[in-house]
Parts: sequence; C-alpha cells; structure tokens
Amino acid sequence: MDVEIISAVSQETNEWSVFGIEVPVLASRRNKRDHGVVDARLVRVIGRSIPAQIVLADFREAMRTPVGTGFFCYRAIEAMMQSMKVAPQEKDASAWARLRETLSIDRTAIDAIKQHADLPRHGSPSVILDTDRAKVFVLADEIINRFLEYLIRGEKVLPSGEFPVLTGSTQKPAQQGSG
Repeated sequence: MDVEIISAVSQETNEWSVFGIEVPVLASRRNKRDHGVVDARLVRVIGRSIPAQIVLADFREAMRTPVGTGFFCYRAIEAMMQSMKVAPQEKDASAWARLRETLSIDRTAIDAIKQHADLPRHGSPSVILDTDRAKVFVLADEIINRFLEYLIRGEKVLPSGEFPVLTGSTQKPAQQGSG
C-alpha cells in the first residue's frame, strides 16, 4: 500500500500546509523545455521498448523513494546498458562501453550516480543529501533523455555536436575534442 501525504493541517493554528509533489531540480529542468504536445515518436518508442519502460519505471521510483534515489537511477542506467548488448551472453564491460560511446557519456557521470547506489543495492543503510540527490537526478535525467533520443533516432549513435560528452560534473557537459 502506498500513502502519499499532500497536505496537513495544524490542530493548534488550523493552518494548512500543502506539499509539492515534484522534484524541484527536475521541475526546474522541465521549465526550460517546451511543454507542448508530447512527441508521438516518443510515445511510440516507449510503447515498443521494454528497456525504455524499465528505465522510466525505475526513474519514477527514484522520485518516489528518496533514500533509494541512487539505487533506482543506477538501475535505470543498468537497464540501458543491458539493452545495448548484441547478444544476451555478451559481457557487461563491452555493453557499458557501447552505452557510453553511443550516448556520449563519460564514465564519471555514471560513477557519480553509482556511488549512491552501491550501499542500498547491497541492503546497507545509506543517506543521500539533498544536494547529492539533485546531482543524481540531473545526471540521470540527462542520460535518460539521451537514451530516449537514441531510440527515437532509430538506435543510432548520438552526434557529438548535439550531445557533448556528459561528465560527472553537472555544470556543463565537456566539449569533445577539448584538451
């Protein structure tokens, strides 16, 4: 059973408090995008792609379960990696490399999320600060957007001109070819 508390009233003052249901850092990112009609190609691609459905379900769970944010975001990325395998018996290492190359993601971006996944993945208690949770969400959101774009484009490598390498720093993606 799930219980979602969206408001409360103080017995002493009879004042209402209404709680937001959004993740602030994600709401801020969404406000920068056009909120027009949902792209029909995206709906079709998600409907046809079990990995995309798993990714989005895990991302939703990351939003619903603050202590599990790192775990669920990393699991979403693992689902993307599994979808990159050419054959089920292929080693994870080559699928990870293909995921990073295809979506233009530096390993540091994935590791920044993984560091908040390992303890919960193994049943150990962990704490994630709001600032760290926000960073995990920003990175995971960008990786998921790239994965969905990859699916929309017919599972083609994303062009580096449009998708600079995403690093573990959430400031600005590093430009390819610099340094």
